Amino acid sequence: SPDGRYLYLTREHFIRNLGQADNADIWLSRQRDGVWMPPVHLSYPVNGFAADYPAGSGLNREWVVTFRQSRDSASLLSFQKKGRRWVSAWSALPELGDSTQYWFDWHLNHDQQLLVFCASSGADDSADIYLARRRKNGTWTLPKRLPAPINSPYHEATAFIAADERALYFSSDRPGGQGGQDLWYSRAGNIPYGTWT
Repeated sequence: SPDGRYLYLTREHFIRNLGQADNADIWLSRQRDGVWMPPVHLSYPVNGFAADYPAGSGLNREWVVTFRQSRDSASLLSFQKKGRRWVSAWSALPELGDSTQYWFDWHLNHDQQLLVFCASSGADDSADIYLARRRKNGTWTLPKRLPAPINSPYHEATAFIAADERALYFSSDRPGGQGGQDLWYSRAGNIPYGTWT
């Protein structure tokens, strides 16, 4: 969570997941006095019977956004906390072109309006970072591939944008790192994200 007190994580191949044990479910751990508590399974409807992954959360668990994927469909779902229950707030998914059918590493910013994700044409192909904005009517703009120097001929992944909406962190195996996937940082020179350091 933005305040560092809550950790949303995905567990696969776990017997207490909903549906089949190999499905991915979201669990939540709380930090108390500097110690992380055992994760707690988030109930339905945050977890469904497909694979669920966290994509963003509010400051004090007031909302959580998940990415849900099954064999036939994928969706981005927002849930709000109402007392002890989670209730559905909205569901939307950016349109993806044929070249971005394999996508992953979703991150929604603090106001649920900016989605950063990584995509490639196949599971073994190098990936690039894309960005989409949520319109006032709840639909998403067509995702745009971020320009160089963010994307390169190498593999970019695990992208997330800071609360100021200008700082971008991601991993890449591009030259100049220490080897394998390294963390990289860049700042937007302008919005709508035409130039980057």
